[in-house]
Amino acid sequence: MRRLFARKITYFGAIMLSICAFWTIKNCIKDPSLIWVVDPEDDVVLKEIINSDVIQRLKKIDQSGPPRYFGPKLPAFSRYDHSLGVLAILQKAGASKFEQISGLLHDSSHTVFSHLGDYLFAKKKITKYTEKSYQDSTHLTYLQTKAGSLLKKLNIKVEDIDPNNEKFTMLEQSLPDMCADRIQYNIHTGLLFGIISHREARDVVADLQFNDGKWFFTNPVLAKKFATLSVRFTQEFWGAKWNVMMNIHMKNAVKRAIKLGLITGKDIFSTDDIVLDKLSSSDDEIIKLNLRRCDKHEEEVDDPSFVTEQFYPKFRGIDPLVQTESGLVRLTEIDADFKAYYERVKGWCAKGYSLRVDPNS
Repeated sequence: MRRLFARKITYFGAIMLSICAFWTIKNCIKDPSLIWVVDPEDDVVLKEIINSDVIQRLKKIDQSGPPRYFGPKLPAFSRYDHSLGVLAILQKAGASKFEQISGLLHDSSHTVFSHLGDYLFAKKKITKYTEKSYQDSTHLTYLQTKAGSLLKKLNIKVEDIDPNNEKFTMLEQSLPDMCADRIQYNIHTGLLFGIISHREARDVVADLQFNDGKWFFTNPVLAKKFATLSVRFTQEFWGAKWNVMMNIHMKNAVKRAIKLGLITGKDIFSTDDIVLDKLSSSDDEIIKLNLRRCDKHEEEVDDPSFVTEQFYPKFRGIDPLVQTESGLVRLTEIDADFKAYYERVKGWCAKGYSLRVDPNS
């Protein structure tokens, strides 16, 4: 099994990973949301934001995007669960009220199917990810449009809750550092896939410390357990060829539906189920073809009109800081095995892989 995961994941490997995750989740672990404890009852502002339409919509936007609904279908992990988890981490670390609100709202501007917007609105073919996603680039405008009246009522300015505020170091940090956002989705995804246990997740969260603008661990074993998730998911899930191809097929289906007037711009910022229902009920052959390609989990399409393009997945590996007698050091500085794995997957991302794609998409 270890050798299987050491190699580049295959189509069948991806399916088996997902199926195994389902059985593990069903039979072995508790609800991941139990890790993230949020009680907004005594905070009128947080309670009102959580109950607002802009946050409630996220209950029907899945973190994984199309893989939640096609192929072997991944376990549910909504942007709502993620947002409350980030808030819980920020509260635990003693973040300011504005940073907590920023964390709660930081994903509110996602389109349906999460990162589909990166594919749908890319000015060029999406062959290489950058730090700035489509959602990041439109976040403040979205907040002003969709939550402006609520924020005004709560006496909050949009610029006061910008996730890119340099003072919000608990919420956001540049890779390879940890931040509340990355901490939450790595641990939560690890639980859903059955890679770490509920107890291990609690131990990791308990060991996390924040001081002087930096997240760090005191236990290198727990640091490695956490960091390995980020490297593994980079290659086997987020950056995997099957995942990218599924997003491309879904993008093609949605673009076709927009062209035919079946889906509007408003729908793109609605919920996954609304758009999925409209796509599934369409009789258009191009839409149906792309949905079938999603469902078959295809890596390659046997179509002579398709062209080969090189895709470079974003390296999302985390190299956490660990407290030692000599101060804070990177995990790669004290763990040779993790360093080798980290560098290998980083190199895999830099090398990229080829995809067969529709030249007209």
